Amino acid sequence: MFVTLIISVPNFVYSQIESIDIEHYISTSNREWSDEEIQELEELFAHPLPLNSLTFEEYSVFFFLSEFQKKSLFDFVQKNKPLRTVYELQFVLGFTQETAQLVARMCTLEYTQKSRTSKELIHNGKHTVSAYNSWLGVSDSLYADYMKYPGFALKSSYKYRYQAYNKLYWGVQLKNDMGEATQKGVFSQQYDFASAYIQLRDYKNIVNLVVGDYQTSIGQGLAMRQGGFYAKSMGFSQTTSQSVLKRHSSTNEYLYNRGAGISYAYKTFVFTPFISRKAIDGAAKNDSLVPFQIYKTGLHRTPLELYNKKQVTHTLYGMHAEKQVGQCTFGAAYIHQKISNNIKSWYMQNYSLHYTYFGERTHSYGEIAFDDSFRMAQIHGITHTFSQYIEGQISVRNYNASYTGFMAHGFQEQSNTQNEQGLYMLLRTDITNSIRCTLAHDRFQRPVATATAPNMYGNESLFSAKYTKYRSYSFEYKIAYEIKTEITENQWYAAQTNTNNRIKHTIQFQYEYETLEFRTAYVKAFAHQKNDFFTGFYAGQDIIYKPHKNIHVYVRYAKFNAPYYTRIYVYEHAVQNAYTMPQVLYAGAQWLFVVKCKVLRSCNVQFQAKRIQYANAHEIPEYYAMYGTAQKKQYACIIQYSF
Repeated sequence: MFVTLIISVPNFVYSQIESIDIEHYISTSNREWSDEEIQELEELFAHPLPLNSLTFEEYSVFFFLSEFQKKSLFDFVQKNKPLRTVYELQFVLGFTQETAQLVARMCTLEYTQKSRTSKELIHNGKHTVSAYNSWLGVSDSLYADYMKYPGFALKSSYKYRYQAYNKLYWGVQLKNDMGEATQKGVFSQQYDFASAYIQLRDYKNIVNLVVGDYQTSIGQGLAMRQGGFYAKSMGFSQTTSQSVLKRHSSTNEYLYNRGAGISYAYKTFVFTPFISRKAIDGAAKNDSLVPFQIYKTGLHRTPLELYNKKQVTHTLYGMHAEKQVGQCTFGAAYIHQKISNNIKSWYMQNYSLHYTYFGERTHSYGEIAFDDSFRMAQIHGITHTFSQYIEGQISVRNYNASYTGFMAHGFQEQSNTQNEQGLYMLLRTDITNSIRCTLAHDRFQRPVATATAPNMYGNESLFSAKYTKYRSYSFEYKIAYEIKTEITENQWYAAQTNTNNRIKHTIQFQYEYETLEFRTAYVKAFAHQKNDFFTGFYAGQDIIYKPHKNIHVYVRYAKFNAPYYTRIYVYEHAVQNAYTMPQVLYAGAQWLFVVKCKVLRSCNVQFQAKRIQYANAHEIPEYYAMYGTAQKKQYACIIQYSF
């Protein structure tokens, strides 16, 4: 007698993994994304990782996961490897359907414990070459007359990448932003920005080695954090990686180091020395506390930008060490930085002590950082998964009013990691298998008034509810509310209180049927700024047509009316390496068309066309006249070849 046991797995979660696109994922997530993070997602989509063979250190590439989710995924894989199907990922503790689906999309299940020789790493990898161009639909003469820039209305980026077994990487990129002059000279001087790197990972005792342009992130970012979205994101877990040393492969011209760094394992310790020296944009100023003005955009088009281009030298060296004790990881770091020109120098030192703890359901983290005057910034938090369906998080932060950390970016309301106190709380729950709710709240204050920033306190809240039915359709509603109160006082006038608030409602609907997918979005924003009241809206309809697995067509039509104080940020479909989060400003209508074709198995061609017709509801910049009848046209194209 035989008994047959059938285990039913809800494979609708993965039935259309290939149809996942970056724009949909980031637009429905409760967080903000930097252009660099989006490019990292693109790389993971293009070069899936062997999940069964990854070490825990290599899980740092899943930057969109919380530390608890990374540990849960690692423990699940170690316990059940080799995983046979991606369906198993939905059983990882702390994973939602969307998270499991995304990880499945960027991983393969090949499994090997064979160590690779240097010959295999050098000769058996994958080469990728790409050429990206974006241009405006105006003549060069009109662009020069209105913008007064030395270059054309053309942005160009050329990249070369090599990857072998998730162990060895190298790459080169060249870029010119729109309006920047195409220079003449040798190869490295023909473009405004040139970058290169070599990275070796998990080779004998070398955990990570990077030479060239790289990024360093330590603890929760209070001493240093380069890359990623370095600001507050309400509906997303706030923990960052314990220590990250990685290649700089994005087009960001500011947040990176140029030199070398290595993470070396010795017994139960991992030591990471790093060094960097590069020229940055800036100028000296008459300020004893901050004697330099640093320009971070990387743009070199106006006379001031060109005058300050590479006029300041940034020198850095440091050491990071960490040790794992049971379920705890402790780390310490020292960073020495110098910013100088021919006239003066500015020295900074930062120290960091940080920790993480991973329990079966509880994850705690924290960092205490000091500057050279021993002014302190600290953050501590705890995340607990009550069940497969309920997760909570709470964190507290306190940054000294005069704390100084160059390239320090923690969880913060303001642009600088200083002069802030706050309490953040998050609760995420699955009410049913189809309904997921997120509630987040942050209370913050600027306790010390400065010459440029008065006392301030406020609250920010977010609530979202999403209903998903077998991936055929989904509905989501979000409401975000923020209120800030500033108190201005001086010796001549009594204290004055000014309260500003913003409310934003977002509704998104998605329906998928065979080769067609429809996505509808509506955003309504309200703002009370001083004595004025503003409203704005955005309504967009997307149609995605996928007649073949290698051909995708995206069409969007949108109407909007958003003055400055209710400006709305909306993700949009774009060609690879060009995903952005443009702000919807003024009033008008938008058409967007994107087609992506994979030719054979090694060539990828993508094209984008966008037209925005502005209305007369708001005053628009004078240079918009160059578009003619206030109709802005922009195009982009990328050709990518792999071998």
